[in-house]
Amino acid sequence: MKALSDPTRLDMIRLIGSAAQYPCTSLEQELPVSKSTISYHVKILSEADLISVRRQGKHFFYALHADVLDYYTPSLIQRLAEDETTSN
Repeated sequence: MKALSDPTRLDMIRLIGSAAQYPCTSLEQELPVSKSTISYHVKILSEADLISVRRQGKHFFYALHADVLDYYTPSLIQRLAEDETTSN
């Protein structure tokens, strides 16, 4: 649960969960944090087995482990997506 306690990581989960493979460059554009901060949060999410990281050349792609996330927090992705649409 510590991996999900940070608002930036929740934003990352929401973004990564919106696609089968989410590119790191999109996270850099979407989030108001530095590349090193993204790397730090990716490491925490990966170590918690909430995301997988795939490298292709010099690019990184992330995939959500929705089954793991749903096991611990059922419907979290749906609630995050709903929160995003109501805040816009």
